[in-house]
Amino acid sequence: DRPDRCFKEWTAPTRETKARARSYIDGLLSEGNTDIYGSLSSLLKEPREKGRPMIVYMISDGIPTVGVTDSTRIIEEFSRQNEGAVSIFTLGTSGLANG
Repeated sequence: DRPDRCFKEWTAPTRETKARARSYIDGLLSEGNTDIYGSLSSLLKEPREKGRPMIVYMISDGIPTVGVTDSTRIIEEFSRQNEGAVSIFTLGTSGLANG
């Protein structure tokens, strides 16, 4: 129901920060509702450095349950607002998520 980040600021990909990211992902728990559109939209407000790509990995355990819940609308609205600025890769954590 809200975005959660491993690092509060842009972080260089060092051996230590990669280990911290792996540990962070391993510790994630399924809780709350799923507001995919709200979480993705908040990314567009993140400060960016000119010439530096923003790549996002979105990890979710389910289908949208609050906010905008229609998958087609989520993709259309976010794509319109994003204008190609943020690359998003998604990971589902449940085989039943979209079943």
